[in-house]
Amino acid sequence: MTNKRKSSFYPIGSLEGKNNFKEYAIIDREGTITEKVFLNVLDSSEREMLICFHYMRHLIRNFYDESVGVNILSRDCPWDFSLEFSTGETANIEITSIADMRENFIINKSEERYLKSKFEKHIPLHELKKLNRMFPDTCIKNAIESFMNSGLSDNSSVANPLYNNEKTIFISNMPECQVLLTAIIREAIEKKLQKLHPDKDKTILIIDNRTSIFEVSDYREAVDELSEYCGSLPFPEVWFYTGYYSNYDGNNAEFSFAPLKATSKQWEILSGLVANTDESGKYVW
Repeated sequence: MTNKRKSSFYPIGSLEGKNNFKEYAIIDREGTITEKVFLNVLDSSEREMLICFHYMRHLIRNFYDESVGVNILSRDCPWDFSLEFSTGETANIEITSIADMRENFIINKSEERYLKSKFEKHIPLHELKKLNRMFPDTCIKNAIESFMNSGLSDNSSVANPLYNNEKTIFISNMPECQVLLTAIIREAIEKKLQKLHPDKDKTILIIDNRTSIFEVSDYREAVDELSEYCGSLPFPEVWFYTGYYSNYDGNNAEFSFAPLKATSKQWEILSGLVANTDESGKYVW
């Protein structure tokens, strides 16, 4: 009998009618299957925008007593977002992604590249060649040879043999990860800390969780071990974000923000929510 379980990082809501998500089935050496669902947005700029929308919903829903308007003043200048609130406050948002290991990052990027291309009716021949090196397929190889025999150059636009609307299932093999989530988070923060950008004291840092093997227990361990370190950071807030699904406007979504560092006012409010958390420590709203 197959031993199957849902990860502690798993959405509470139904996936029916939801958009921009990817389902994972991770099979370990003992045959246990761990099911996971993560936000899947092919364009990194759109993903960052969604995370920004989700943060604003999280912030206003939990830490303000009234509706608050937010304007995005700028992007990538130099932080990912510069925000202005109707309360008169201003803040920056910087988003950094983490993965279990370099191999996982490469796999995610390759799969995203494939999925983005398969919805294009025409594609540069050099891109089709690259995709076939990543995901070898005899039919695609034959199509490439046919294009080349016709005298087309690598820069030629060709009819995309990958084009279809069918669901794609990827299978990959991952090496065992020996690195702790604590170390991965700290490394990501250090990279942002070393940047010479001004106004770190007005910049919210969001860690975009794109790992596959870690659980909520690993996050809790990271909080304990990084507490003193995060308290010394110039960033006023550091959040561990996990996205599950979302429309492009940020609605019809499920996501979580777990604190690594927050303001004293935020900690006071968060402490008051503890009584309403579920068995895994999640507060649902």
